[in-house]
Amino acid sequence: MQYAVPQFIDVESKIIGPIAVRQFIMIAIAAALIFLFFKYADFGMFIFATAIIVIFTIVFAFVKINGRPFHYFVLNISESIRTPRLQVWQKEIHEQLKNKSQARTATPKSGQINYVRIAKQKEKTQSRLSDLSLLVDTGGYYSHDS
Repeated sequence: MQYAVPQFIDVESKIIGPIAVRQFIMIAIAAALIFLFFKYADFGMFIFATAIIVIFTIVFAFVKINGRPFHYFVLNISESIRTPRLQVWQKEIHEQLKNKSQARTATPKSGQINYVRIAKQKEKTQSRLSDLSLLVDTGGYYSHDS
């Protein structure tokens, strides 16, 4: 049985000429905002708001950076600002967290997470790769020595 594999999945479907669905929705929202300013604001405020809305609409609807729409660029910048630039592993803090999690396993209270240690099976066929995968699967709580 053969299945058709979709091609060109990164190409947006066009509605009117070169305008895609996403761009059309942005233009429609901008037109609605401009109409609201025309209806309820004075003329000076209407002109100022229209200029700002048109600029933002053109930038967000039509500008692409590295072949991706501008709103993805803005989302990536905001995520980069929120996350730390340098991530350093500190063994002392890791050991403190590990000790706290072991204390939780010894005396679980209601509402707390109970961590389960997985005992290593002493088999000669078990390889280093399976030890590492078990370490990753348990989130670092499995130790080779136990």
